[in-house]
Order: sequence, then structure tokens, then C-alpha cells
Amino acid sequence: MTLPTRRPALVTLLLILVVIEGLFSIFVGLVLVFTRDSINVTGDAPPSGVSASSLALWLGILLTVIGLVYLLVARGLANGNNFARLVVAVVTVLSIASSVWLLFAHPGGARWSTVGSIVLGVIVLAILYSPKASAFFRTN
Repeated sequence: MTLPTRRPALVTLLLILVVIEGLFSIFVGLVLVFTRDSINVTGDAPPSGVSASSLALWLGILLTVIGLVYLLVARGLANGNNFARLVVAVVTVLSIASSVWLLFAHPGGARWSTVGSIVLGVIVLAILYSPKASAFFRTN
């Protein structure tokens, strides 16, 4: 059995970014949920049979759930848990994908929040699989 290694500063930064991304996703998700009736579609219309309001509702729920998952696995990341690392990677990819979709489907008012979410997600993935982080997760 190997002794756990000290958490690198990069993983501590990752932990902070995951918490920020979780809070940010929850915020954007709740904004979409509570303002869904006032959303104007400026890009392509939603698929037939789907209203912009219901689309915003489901996307808001998805972003809120993503944010909650981030916050729940943050402790596991701090302890070097590989399952938490995998969960964060999968959820980050889903978050980036939903933000890219939102950016192009509704290019109006949500542009800066979605760009921020994409950039933060890419940074989280880069740090998550950096050599120092990989060594930390491998030994714990």
C-alpha cells in the first residue's frame, strides 16, 4: 500500500474551478428555468413541436443537475478519488457540449455565460489530465 501523496497546487486549483463551475452551472440553469417564458429565440427555431420555453426549461434543469454533480464530487477530487475524476471529466464534457449547443441555438443574451462555461470546462479538463494531477490520482 502506498501512502497518499500531498495534493498538488494544480489539483487544488482544479477543485476551486470545479466548485466555481458547479455554482456557475447552477446559476445559469436556474436563470433559464425561471426566465423560460421570456426567452426570445433569435437563432433557428426550436424543433417542431417544441417550444422555446420548454427547451429552456429542460436545458436549465440539465445545467442545474450538472452543477450539483460537480459540487457533490468535489470532495472526492480533493482526496484523489479516481471515480470522482472520471465523473468530473464526463460531466465537464456534457457541460461543454450543452454550452456549445446553447451558444449556437440561442446566440442572444446567454452568449457570455456560455462562453465562460466553455472556457472554464476546457481549463478543468486540461488540469484534470495534467501530468501532476494524473500522478496524484494514480497514487491515492
